Amino acid sequence: MKTQALPGILVLFFAAACQREKSGGASSPQGAQPAANVAAQGTDGGGDGAIESQVAREKGRKFKKRMDAAKEAFGKRDLPAALAELEAAEGIDGNHVELLTLRGACHVETRDFTSALADFSAAVEKAPGNGHLHFNRGEVLFVTDQWAEAIKAFRLAKEHLFHGSESVMPLIDFKLMLCEAGRGDQNAFERLAEANQASPDPQLAAFTRVARALEAQDQAAAADALAATKASVPDAADRAPWYDSMLEFGYQVPLEERRVSVLLPKEKAVVLTLR
Repeated sequence: MKTQALPGILVLFFAAACQREKSGGASSPQGAQPAANVAAQGTDGGGDGAIESQVAREKGRKFKKRMDAAKEAFGKRDLPAALAELEAAEGIDGNHVELLTLRGACHVETRDFTSALADFSAAVEKAPGNGHLHFNRGEVLFVTDQWAEAIKAFRLAKEHLFHGSESVMPLIDFKLMLCEAGRGDQNAFERLAEANQASPDPQLAAFTRVARALEAQDQAAAADALAATKASVPDAADRAPWYDSMLEFGYQVPLEERRVSVLLPKEKAVVLTLR
């Protein structure tokens, strides 16, 4: 059974606009080429085509400059500056998937989930083959308790994840299990929990044990299972997305396990621990 929900604590794979899961790079998403590249295609290098190509390159350069500034501001959590740069970039190329993804991430940080969902949905429409975009959309649906739609989004994320992104699959399976509990289907929850707990992935198996104990309202078992995750998943950074997922869902878990980059709303600054 859920405890009081904590609103809007997301694990965003900011590589959602990229093909690399954990890289700091920013390659273009599948199906979303930079404006300069698209506009330049089909020109013959002379006459009007050459002029159009030059204009497109300049447009792409300006867009990249704005996007780089927006990403830098976002990294510093200067959201007003990031949004201002994104507004300027939108005037250059408002249909770019990377812009929509970053703006959606900004809206998540400000807890404007309606706007975040709109941006992530628009990004999915433009690059439906990008699994990370489906994941981001699923996250907003998950944190706003739209369980059935979140299940659809997470399933699409699994279907379309890029090669090399397989490590996110267990986390998606965990979220799919929680979605079933969220919409009140305990049979489906238990069925997925059995499969997850038997998974060779140590993180999925360990945190599924925690979730099952919490669903059963067995605080002692939950505390023991939570303590055991530190042995099976010794790196706190690896544990963080799983704690985030439980907090997003509404379970109460120790605050000290959270990533320092994610801020809780002030009214939820104190979270009861299981011990």
